[in-house]
Amino acid sequence: MKPQGAYILKSLHAIRKKITAILRTPFPLSFLSGLLFVLIFQWAYSGIGSWKYQVRDDGVITMSHARNLVDYGFIGINPSGGRVEGYSAPAQLFFYAAAYATTG
Repeated sequence: MKPQGAYILKSLHAIRKKITAILRTPFPLSFLSGLLFVLIFQWAYSGIGSWKYQVRDDGVITMSHARNLVDYGFIGINPSGGRVEGYSAPAQLFFYAAAYATTG
């Protein structure tokens, strides 16, 4: 009979090899990194109370402008509305637009 420790080490080595093989394929790695981003994003925003909606409100308005810039070619709240400069950070707007354009 083999000692219990040797069996556990062999099992752990086999599990490690399987995990390494899975992580080398592109899909699981991109899925895990996306999941990690969502978890960190959720954790970061979970600490903001509902009474601080102003903090999130500016970001949502800027994302709406960025989406319309990519989808319709102009900066505004909605496609049927007027063209309004309703964002406060141009760099953030173009970052959101680039992210939306690449991820759709």
